[in-house]
Amino acid sequence: MMALAYRGEGHILPSLNHSHIIQSFHSQGWGSPRVEIVMSLMEGTVASLNETYPPERRPELANSVLRQMLPALAYLAKLGYVHRDVKPDNIFYNTTGPDMHHFQLGDFGLCELESIIAADDGDAVGARSYQAPELHPDHLHKCCQTHKSDVWALSLHL
Repeated sequence: MMALAYRGEGHILPSLNHSHIIQSFHSQGWGSPRVEIVMSLMEGTVASLNETYPPERRPELANSVLRQMLPALAYLAKLGYVHRDVKPDNIFYNTTGPDMHHFQLGDFGLCELESIIAADDGDAVGARSYQAPELHPDHLHKCCQTHKSDVWALSLHL
């Protein structure tokens, strides 16, 4: 798993340039017990923000997250990448104004090229509770993770 994280956080993430994907400036310590990654400083995650948001305003929050994350996922898909761990804990935010937030997708430790995932035909990775049904081992027509799996995961927490 460390090699996968190294590829995702150490090589893929620094090569990305999108306003809704967290920036990685430097990493070190790969292959050692302590890896350090320098990224943009963010206030929190969608998971923590959702806990403090008034229930009647959560649909507005969900719309904002969707409007900002879908272009980020489309950008990854255009480059051929699958994030494979889209969940509220991996979407970070900064407050930009009253009830306004800028969201960025982070944690690229499981990110991989879709072509490599398809060739590997391995088991799905990431949080199982956010995986599309066809990725579960007991599904009749099990298939591999694609960019569509990322969109499914995003839609689950909104």
